Amino acid sequence: MISAFKFDELGQSELWQADKALDLSPGEGWVWAHFNLSDARAHQWFTERPELTRQSQEVLTTHDEHAYLRDDGSCLTGMVADLVRNVQGSTEEIGYLHFALSDRLLITARRHPLQGADATRSAVENGMRMATPGELFSAIIANSADGFDELVDRLTINLDRIEDRVLMEKLMDERQRLSRARHTAVRLQRPLASLRRTLRRVRSPAQVASITNFDPGSIMQELEMLEGDLATFQDRARLLQDEINLKVASQTNRQLFVLSVLTALFVPATLITGLFGMNVGGMPFTESPDGFWWGLLVSLLSSLFVCLLLVKAGAIRRQSGS
Repeated sequence: MISAFKFDELGQSELWQADKALDLSPGEGWVWAHFNLSDARAHQWFTERPELTRQSQEVLTTHDEHAYLRDDGSCLTGMVADLVRNVQGSTEEIGYLHFALSDRLLITARRHPLQGADATRSAVENGMRMATPGELFSAIIANSADGFDELVDRLTINLDRIEDRVLMEKLMDERQRLSRARHTAVRLQRPLASLRRTLRRVRSPAQVASITNFDPGSIMQELEMLEGDLATFQDRARLLQDEINLKVASQTNRQLFVLSVLTALFVPATLITGLFGMNVGGMPFTESPDGFWWGLLVSLLSSLFVCLLLVKAGAIRRQSGS
């Protein structure tokens, strides 16, 4: 167990002492307990608690991780996506918070430190009041949404910088950076969309709100805003990807054109040097002391002639103008 708090009727919290057994039986106030699923003792603790329903035990101990909610009429269980934290702060890695929510109890568990749960735990330790478990769970979701918002803001700032470099035609590693940003946005969008679809399938939101004081509608509004921001980001990133591809293709075409012109200019010279390299009789300039310079002059004149033909045909002007 990472931490546990006992809340009174006024919402004031008290940290549960580690040397005391955690009591989940109904009484005055309610309890929030937060666990680390990487410790095998947490699984054993869940299975030995008669206060937890079988469905709650399954959700809290499962190794599967995907966003979903289940409502059995007296308890709301499931998993919600969140950002994994490290010592520097939130990362781009997605983790899942397992939870069981009733009118007098909130049990949460995770395998890695998560943004929403850790931020809420710190706020509770600093004296934040929570009247009901549903209100606390809504705070956890809100803090998770704040983490997602910050990540979307970082992605948007990164996208703005990539766009500026593309418009200035200073392409370096912008394609790779944009690809990583789009991949992160897709990884964020999938669990958020899954959770929003799951919230719509809650059997009776009014009944859930009356039992747990948790309103799924508030979370859906947060998720819709996040999905809207991610959709806008994806549209901008897609247009920017097309712009980068066009610029890269144009740059490649210019390079190929230069290579084609150089090839055309050197073809006559190559032909002439090939002819002079034939070991046969009757080759011109073989007896002349200036034969090398005459051969070089012929090669240069032939290349110049080809260049004039290209200019007269307008090929060079058309390519350089484009």
